[in-house]
Amino acid sequence: MTRSESREAAFVLAFEQFFLSDESAEDIIAGASECGTLRMSQYALNVFRQVCERAPALDEQIARHLKGWTLERISPVCRSILRVALAEIAADFCPVGVAINEAVELAKKYGTDDDYAFVNGLLGAVAKELGTPEEALQAEALPEAAEDEELLVQPQEQ
Repeated sequence: MTRSESREAAFVLAFEQFFLSDESAEDIIAGASECGTLRMSQYALNVFRQVCERAPALDEQIARHLKGWTLERISPVCRSILRVALAEIAADFCPVGVAINEAVELAKKYGTDDDYAFVNGLLGAVAKELGTPEEALQAEALPEAAEDEELLVQPQEQ
């Protein structure tokens, strides 16, 4: 599966976790695996686990960049997309520009008409805060997509 598909799987898990906040990451992974409708890769699982481990810090980072909004006003879809992108950036799983572009594409696919611009703006502000050079954010500077092996998921022992 492509890296984009892996990110999308991580987003789906993060979205599910938004509503099952009392469940552990491994329980959510096991539930998704039992349903059999979600293709997953090790990359998707790694990103999702980072989202779960860092959720409070990710939400703080999102809240710092909101202007005239509260965190609670952001839709679960948009917040899950932002969490995935910020977790990838925080864990240094991919270049900042890749995380932003992929998050924008997820917002176009799953969000409302305005979500993609909001996601782009907020993540752009985070990139500036991190001191990401402007040229690193340009699409032509981004590496080609990687391929991730699809997994038959076995949850980790807790």
